[in-house]
Amino acid sequence: MAGAAVASGRPASKAADCIEFVTSLDLGGALMADVFELFRVDIVDDTGGVTLRVRGDLDLATAPVLGEHLRSATEDHSGDVDVDLSEVDFLDSTALDVLVAAHQRLRAADRRLTVSSVSTFADKVLKISGLAEMLDAPAPSDEPVAD
Repeated sequence: MAGAAVASGRPASKAADCIEFVTSLDLGGALMADVFELFRVDIVDDTGGVTLRVRGDLDLATAPVLGEHLRSATEDHSGDVDVDLSEVDFLDSTALDVLVAAHQRLRAADRRLTVSSVSTFADKVLKISGLAEMLDAPAPSDEPVAD
């Protein structure tokens, strides 16, 4: 995308302080910081809105980070918000809750939250939960799209 700005990492906020604390926790030999090294949200600012590209597992540990990025995108940009889940290996109910909350916030402001691309796993979870249709989620990017 020409002229697009990309930002990575965690948003600066109270939640970022909380995330810093959580990343220092020891989980039986594995630090939460290791979890966050495998998780990433890239923000791509486009003229019509903003896209959040998510990589890694979206779960109890990482869903709040996505939530903060979605809140920042909602506040800092006036257009619609798109989420790319094509590189998400796992997502649980906490991630779904974050997506639903963002969808409701944006809908209240006459804006949209959409999912532009999904992994096979994300596709299955979104379909089972009934969110695929609500978020206009396409077929998984690693499978051919039926005509």
